[in-house]
Amino acid sequence: MPSGIVYLSHGRLFFKAEESPATEIDSEFAQSIRQRAFELQRRNAWKTQGRGAKFMSGGALWGGDPEDAAGIKIVVTGCARGSDGDMVYALQSPEISGLFRRKVDTLTEQRLLHTSDFKIGHIAVQRETNRLAMSLQHRGGATIAVMDGAGSGFAEVTQGESADESPQWFPGENKIVFQSAGLAQNEQGHYVGKGPATIQSLDLDSGAMTCLAEDSKFDLLGPQIASDGTLHFIRRPYRGERPRFNPLHLLEDILFPFRLIYALFQYLNLLTMMYTGKPLARSGNAQQRYADTGRMMIWGNLIEARKSLLKSGDEASGLVPASWELCRKGTDGNTEVLAKGVLAFDLERGGAVVYSNGAAIYRCDANGKTSRIHKDSMIQQVISVSDSVPSRTEPASGGEVPAHP
Repeated sequence: MPSGIVYLSHGRLFFKAEESPATEIDSEFAQSIRQRAFELQRRNAWKTQGRGAKFMSGGALWGGDPEDAAGIKIVVTGCARGSDGDMVYALQSPEISGLFRRKVDTLTEQRLLHTSDFKIGHIAVQRETNRLAMSLQHRGGATIAVMDGAGSGFAEVTQGESADESPQWFPGENKIVFQSAGLAQNEQGHYVGKGPATIQSLDLDSGAMTCLAEDSKFDLLGPQIASDGTLHFIRRPYRGERPRFNPLHLLEDILFPFRLIYALFQYLNLLTMMYTGKPLARSGNAQQRYADTGRMMIWGNLIEARKSLLKSGDEASGLVPASWELCRKGTDGNTEVLAKGVLAFDLERGGAVVYSNGAAIYRCDANGKTSRIHKDSMIQQVISVSDSVPSRTEPASGGEVPAHP
């Protein structure tokens, strides 16, 4: 694999080689879905043209804009560096999730897994064995699963009323480290709260689970173990989601008449389109079915880029506050802060740390010197595919927060 950075932005995967512009890594699977949608659109063109348009105006009966097959929402939900110079990534389409492996500089991809039962989140590859660990998003929480590099031997290794996410392998051991937050439900089975995220380790041979770090005042997120045994993680203030009465459940019953009126309006809207070719409501478009490109969900927080950037006036200002800290906990138990305003990070073999504030990517070398290596928008994840510091970087300046404050 060429040296550089792989990062996730706006649900799309990019590769930034040293001293070269970033290029998008597209997927054969995603292209095939869009191609099938385009062919289906072409076969059904009569329904959206001429007299047929009166019955299918706006694509209401087909679930979307008939002229926007290429706009089907297919997003990358996680990526990881492989052990054989390749990379593994997860895709989410409106119907299924898929896990794929490929070389950065080739177009051919290998499908390892596809399912409609859950959404695949963070991924980790064990360098020594090529085994995979991943988080699975279920309706009732999240679990950790493992499987071998060829896509067989799939097994969920955590369970219970918790959200287990962001798994990473211990160097040279059959153990994983991950974040875990307890979930609370009321007597009706409704979700009513989430405890602070702690850092747990799981020995896959013995099944023993150990708590490595916890703090009732903070969420501890995205853990990684360095080769020297130090623990790295993101620490942010806990939002206090303790079990409590949720008025939204009561509103579901109170608003039933309004939902009924809305359903009646949609029925009348359909009849109007059938007989006049025009809908009752003309506001909005198919693109509004999806999240705004200036918003994304990170670690359970909705991040709104426009507010953050307009407030700061700096294009490289972070999407998260300074209270989101990148921390390192040594084997002696002491914890130090490496950088503030950190949304995602990755470790390099030489002791350097690559991290992002959501708007730029930085490298903090083993001596604590920080430099900016790339800028983009809505960066959700960053993966280093280089074991050495690049020859040219930009000194951190402006609104950026350097390492070791």
